[in-house]
Amino acid sequence: MFLEMFYNSRHFVIIVMDKILLEFGAQGCLHDSQFDRAQDDFNGFEPRVHSSILVLGELREHFAGIVDFELLPYESAQGLPFSGGRPSLVSCVDDLSELVELYGQRSTRFNLALNGGLNMSSEEADVGARDRDSELWKALTLLQSSGETNGVKNCVTILRDELLTVVKEFFPELATIASCIKFTVDGVDEVLRAYEDAFANYDNVVILAQHSKPEFLKHLKEYASRMIVFPFIGCAVGNLNDCRRHYSFVERSWSTRYLCGNCRDSLDEREDDLHALLDMGVRGFKFARGGVSLDTRDVKDLIEPYFSKGTK
Repeated sequence: MFLEMFYNSRHFVIIVMDKILLEFGAQGCLHDSQFDRAQDDFNGFEPRVHSSILVLGELREHFAGIVDFELLPYESAQGLPFSGGRPSLVSCVDDLSELVELYGQRSTRFNLALNGGLNMSSEEADVGARDRDSELWKALTLLQSSGETNGVKNCVTILRDELLTVVKEFFPELATIASCIKFTVDGVDEVLRAYEDAFANYDNVVILAQHSKPEFLKHLKEYASRMIVFPFIGCAVGNLNDCRRHYSFVERSWSTRYLCGNCRDSLDEREDDLHALLDMGVRGFKFARGGVSLDTRDVKDLIEPYFSKGTK
């Protein structure tokens, strides 16, 4: 919730509105000039940095006075430690810096995806996180510096707690998001403890697709406003150890062509569950890299039935 205030001829009017967080993959879109070229070439790639800002404007216009939106683009760079198993289209930290700055200049914070490191030992993760001469430190430094310059709080999605310790100690102006991969552990009690620990130490938490059900998340209801859920990705794998092994394999292979084939039962197909989570206070949605792109129609279709009922 947030307050919007404006002044009419006699008094201030205060409107209480919901705010929806839209996290999405920001691959590509490194130069403003690409947008101009794309307009002249129908086969060109329209930079996401422009199209996403246009989507934001369209959503704000459509839901004016009811819901506001915040964009959170996320990406990593090729070769960065802890960057996970999905290859980035951003070739280096210098290009990543340009992408971060383009969003920052538009008052949009950026999320650096460092949700890998599943195959590292604790010692390897600690040493890798503390290497001040690494590209990782260069990326974190530019992320914090750009945020301070542009007045936004950039953030990092993290899997390894060794990296979290370093970010909190040396990059305190960055917000932190817990990766959903942290919760690929067996046993309901163990999973709930993992979530409780994450909410105690991170600013936001990405919910594993299998857990995006109200009967499970009701146990964590007090944290609902800090949850980020996948609306368009589901998973039918019941054994979370299998998920963890699969994530580990994908990270080692650096390829997503080994997807497990169990991606179904997504939240957008379960309207009752979606509305129950919105009732609970969940307001964060993540559009996965390589999945559904950020699109005005998809967001409208996702949330309009709920807000049109006046159930917010």
